[in-house]
Amino acid sequence: MKHITAFAGGEAESLPLTDGKLLDAVVFGQYLAGGIDDALLVAIQDVMAKHEQQIVESNRLTDLIIGTKTMRGFLQRIEDENEKYKDVLVEMKLVEPMYINTLVEAQLIGKRHDQMEKRKAELMKLNVARK
Repeated sequence: MKHITAFAGGEAESLPLTDGKLLDAVVFGQYLAGGIDDALLVAIQDVMAKHEQQIVESNRLTDLIIGTKTMRGFLQRIEDENEKYKDVLVEMKLVEPMYINTLVEAQLIGKRHDQMEKRKAELMKLNVARK
């Protein structure tokens, strides 16, 4: 091995190594590269584990939004509430005339009460009625 390729940005030099020193250097270089590969594999496995957790969480949130066979999701609950609201509006339309009639009758009763109080006062002045 007379020529050694350069690392990025470096210059290659021929080194006169004897007695297997070149072989030791190559083995050591492979060991370093293997260590880097192991570190990359561990990092990749960590990222993959994190992604798996994110996928599980995403599925859980999707089930909450859409629902499952055993659980209604938020979208279905919103639709249910909208239907209930529509029913309430219909019922309010039915009750509104009765409510208005009740208010009118309450006003009439108030006026009639005032009239009766005035008449009572008149009769008491004339000593026709007592208490």
